[in-house]
Amino acid sequence: MKPRIPKLASTATCAAALLGPAAFAHAAAEAPNAAPTTHVSIKQFAFHAKRVVVKKGSRVVWKNSDSDPHTIKSAKGHFSSEALDTGDTYSVVMRHAGTFSYICTIHPYMHGEIVVR
Repeated sequence: MKPRIPKLASTATCAAALLGPAAFAHAAAEAPNAAPTTHVSIKQFAFHAKRVVVKKGSRVVWKNSDSDPHTIKSAKGHFSSEALDTGDTYSVVMRHAGTFSYICTIHPYMHGEIVVR
């Protein structure tokens, strides 16, 4: 008969033993998001890229690289940001297929489009 080698407990099991059931809820909240991410840069008073095509469930992240504040607001009210100062970001998960136009409400000549498939 072969000697049995005890299996090592997983980190999650050890954490649960030490911290109780809350350890699992906390670990799940910190799990990395598997959804793909698309970045849109705000610079020189324009969205770069003006048009992005993403899959349902994708995250779109805007980052303001201008010295002036900007906002992101969809034409039909699906999403809306506060004013983003230099270096600030805003993100939204695109859960529904369709075409979503958006503008900067501070500078309405700035506009972009997200196509979700």
